[in-house]
Amino acid sequence: MSVMEGVSNGEEPEVVVQACMLSEFSESTEVRALFSSLPDIHHDAASKEDTIERFVVIMDRYQEQPHLLDPHLEWMLNMLLEMIRNEKSPPLLVHLCFKFLYIISKARRCTALNVRGYKIFMQLFPHEVSDVQPVLDLLCRQDPKDTETWETRYILLLWLSMTCLIPFDLSRLDGHLSTDPGLNRESIMDRILAVAKSFLRVSDKSRDAASVLVSKFVTRPDVKQKCLGDFLDWCLTTISQTSEMTMEGTVTLDGALQSLRGSRSLVVNLAESSVTGSVQATKPDLDSASLEEDYDIPQEVENVIEQLLVGLKDKETIVRWSSAKGIGRVTGRLPKELADDVVESVLECFSFQETDNAWHGGCLALAELGRRGLLLPSRLSDG
Repeated sequence: MSVMEGVSNGEEPEVVVQACMLSEFSESTEVRALFSSLPDIHHDAASKEDTIERFVVIMDRYQEQPHLLDPHLEWMLNMLLEMIRNEKSPPLLVHLCFKFLYIISKARRCTALNVRGYKIFMQLFPHEVSDVQPVLDLLCRQDPKDTETWETRYILLLWLSMTCLIPFDLSRLDGHLSTDPGLNRESIMDRILAVAKSFLRVSDKSRDAASVLVSKFVTRPDVKQKCLGDFLDWCLTTISQTSEMTMEGTVTLDGALQSLRGSRSLVVNLAESSVTGSVQATKPDLDSASLEEDYDIPQEVENVIEQLLVGLKDKETIVRWSSAKGIGRVTGRLPKELADDVVESVLECFSFQETDNAWHGGCLALAELGRRGLLLPSRLSDG
């Protein structure tokens, strides 16, 4: 009986299922040969394209079973990094290696969520103190307008975000900068923040990597103390002064919105409230309502929330999506009552007087709030 006959009779197409299931990374020898050939073919456009195409075909086989690649990630990474770090490697070869690194990170994504790829892969990148300066220098030498090398900038930004996890004050890397004011050089901290800001304005995928870098960098204790306030001012100024009527403005807004705020679950806030409530029960002279009055939310935060709510109605999908992400992140840091107010504002998008864009933005925001566990049970009946 053929597979199609089995399907028509209501039976499971077991042959097809078995054919799709792989047991190991069977092309490891071929991939080693492909990598080894890069120094010889990087200058030949036709050979280069054939090699890239073959590698993409191989990686695509493992989109459904990316875990099979895990035992091989380290040697693949090391082979490519060896060529990247070789001072004799020409720029074309270096860019080609970064393109292969991007293909690997893309193949390693979880197909259900499409977000885990770089997080798993980038953990294998060297991220010692000695790696910060070389990675930053290489990134600063890249041309943001070169459309052929965006994979290089994307990987470098993610790599730099990994090096930012070192448990040392970054000011230690500045050497004699603090003792020799005659030298007109920026500190490592200022350079990283400047390059991150510059790539938040680009139109390619490296903008997403720049937002990852910012999220890890500005939340470092040493950076947060010195730079977080100025960076938030820059974000708010950018959002308030940028017009979404142009493509450049849309890109800039997206970068600024993606870079805002971290992640904290409302469950934590509710748990704290319940603990505090149990304490208050033993003190009849205080009521739980007074707790809400103790929260002092800065006006800047309210302005950000207002901008994000407006962004939910934008004509550009990417702006609506970024605004929804921002609303989820900000709401997770608010106390219960204020978080519920944000949810109520989001629900106002579902008015018959609103446009299709507003409805779509509202759906994106509710999905993000639900994903983060920020929708209170009392609000479910309002959906």
